[in-house]
Amino acid sequence: MINEGKSNIQSLSKMNFSDCNLVGLELSNLDLTNVNFSGADLSGSYMYGSNLQNSVFDNAIMYGVNLQSTNLENSSFINTVLSGSLFRDANLQNANFVNSTLKNVEFYKANLANTDFSNADATDTNFCGGYLAYMTFDKTIFENADLHNAKLMFADLSTSIFKNTNLVGADLSNTNLENQNLQNLNLYGANLYKTNLKGANLKDSNLRFTNIINTDFKNSNLINTDFYSAKITNTDFGDVTFENTNFYGTEILKKILKLISQN
Repeated sequence: MINEGKSNIQSLSKMNFSDCNLVGLELSNLDLTNVNFSGADLSGSYMYGSNLQNSVFDNAIMYGVNLQSTNLENSSFINTVLSGSLFRDANLQNANFVNSTLKNVEFYKANLANTDFSNADATDTNFCGGYLAYMTFDKTIFENADLHNAKLMFADLSTSIFKNTNLVGADLSNTNLENQNLQNLNLYGANLYKTNLKGANLKDSNLRFTNIINTDFKNSNLINTDFYSAKITNTDFGDVTFENTNFYGTEILKKILKLISQN
């Protein structure tokens, strides 16, 4: 039995708490490996520092749960409600968040390698500095999400949903953003080296000081896009829509001005 307040139990490995009411419980620094929490209500519980490797939280209700510094490697959160929960510094390698609700969740400095966020709602969620490379974000919602300084190299974001997303300083090198709607986004200082932006809508977006070397913008919308002091080399602007696009401080503008002066 688990009681409210600090537990003296050190190991609850392989226990079955499916569909249980565990609201507000103290479950910190425990061995909770391979535990079944499916359908349980863990809202407001405190699980700081616990080992939850291989545990199952599918269909659970987990509003405002503290999971800071936990080990959640290979854990499953399919269809789980996690709004307002804290995963700061947690190990979430190979975790499954398919169809989960992650509104206003904190993933700051969490290890998210090979985590599955397909169809997850990450509205208002903080991924700042997170490692999200080589992953597929199939229909993941990033509305108002904070992805600044996130490591997204080689990720497939072609079906993700972006709106008011903060991508300042994000590493999006070799990322697939083909046909994405990235209108009015802040990508200041982002690394877009070899990024696929074919057919993307970047109208009114901030790409100041970005690295767009070998980037593909073919057929993209660059109306009112700001490329101030961006690094531009071997960049493909084929069939792009330009209007009030700012290239001030870039090599491409310097070349244009040089040609004008020579004529």
